[in-house]
Amino acid sequence: MDNRWIPALAFVLLTGCGGGTPTGECRGDDCACTDATCDCPATGSCAQECTSACVLGCSDGADCEFSCGTGCLAECPGSGSCEVEVGTGSTVVCDGPGGCDVVCNGDCNVTCPGSGTCRVRCGEGDMCLLQACDAVSCPDGSQVCNGAC
Repeated sequence: MDNRWIPALAFVLLTGCGGGTPTGECRGDDCACTDATCDCPATGSCAQECTSACVLGCSDGADCEFSCGTGCLAECPGSGSCEVEVGTGSTVVCDGPGGCDVVCNGDCNVTCPGSGTCRVRCGEGDMCLLQACDAVSCPDGSQVCNGAC
């Protein structure tokens, strides 16, 4: 049996497929990423995707769509809407009037002190901590702040 592939496999397992530094990828008008930090523009729409340990920001009036794996921070302080999907150990902050629709795939924290509607869906068996608002539990299993089911 030829074992020449073992060092290459060990390298990939130790460093990860994308290398040691998390990187973000964004799509849309004037969206920009530097290493693991991505920011959406002041207006328009953009989508950001990252595998882990990223900081994703949606500013001003932009409509944003975030997808991130584990240990991420997604911030939505603007008047645009935010659709966010995060993994275990992530934090989402929705403190703007635009509102957020959050899906947690694992244990996560969501803070919604803003005036916009904030909906959080948590996977079965996962713990989603929704803070800084009066949450209503909906028949579909989601939780909502500043809005109706």
